[in-house]
Amino acid sequence: MIALCSLIVAAIGLYFLVKYVGYTRRISEEAVRQTEASFKPAIIAISNARGDIDCWLRNVGKGPAMDVEWQVTGTNQKGHFSCVEAGNDSPQMHPSNLAALVNAALKSPSKNDVAIVCSYKSISGRQYTSVSKHVVSEDGSESDRFDTTFGE
Repeated sequence: MIALCSLIVAAIGLYFLVKYVGYTRRISEEAVRQTEASFKPAIIAISNARGDIDCWLRNVGKGPAMDVEWQVTGTNQKGHFSCVEAGNDSPQMHPSNLAALVNAALKSPSKNDVAIVCSYKSISGRQYTSVSKHVVSEDGSESDRFDTTFGE
């Protein structure tokens, strides 16, 4: 009888231990998500108002962007930066000046479908992407603006 009671108490204790471990795991995963959100990188493309000046990338996020790879859609222009610190700019992206972007945009089927696509990692190794679409007006006049969307 004592052995049966001990077995029941041990089984109940094991049940609550398993539930405790599950709750602890959820708390740990949420802490990782919150930390990741606190140090998430966010890469955008920027340029000078002059069309002959090259574009560059800016990390507007709160954490460093590691292994940054960029490519201009519809062209062979691409490159890599090992790291872009939070709040800082990358080196200039050669050759990808605004005039080249506008010319490529005007030659694309939709007449304005050129973007700088970036892929990068956070310090934890999580992969992120951003697409900075160069804005070209209906009449083909150039703009120094990019519209950026972010993904994971």
